[in-house]
Amino acid sequence: MQTLLPPPPAAVIELRGVNLDLPEAARVSAQERASRLIAAFRGIAAVHAEVERVKTLDTEGPFVAKGQIDVDGSALLASVTSDDPSRALEFLLTKFEQLLRRRRARA
Repeated sequence: MQTLLPPPPAAVIELRGVNLDLPEAARVSAQERASRLIAAFRGIAAVHAEVERVKTLDTEGPFVAKGQIDVDGSALLASVTSDDPSRALEFLLTKFEQLLRRRRARA
């Protein structure tokens, strides 16, 4: 007799800009890409990402995207820098994809 397992709970996707507004196109693109990651890799409970601009004493610095993916009770952390907030967010999601592929290969 087969037992039906309940469907996995929906994963949380949280994207935010710290002291800046993310462009709507970048936000939508990142949400779609995070959704594809969630569909491709089992066990992802949440994707958190934030973009902020690093300030130095005299000038504005690059944008830093920091994030965390909660997967199977552990967390994958990453950060990247870029001169554009949209590209920083895309680079972060690419880094997460690499980490998840590496993790799956080890399992």
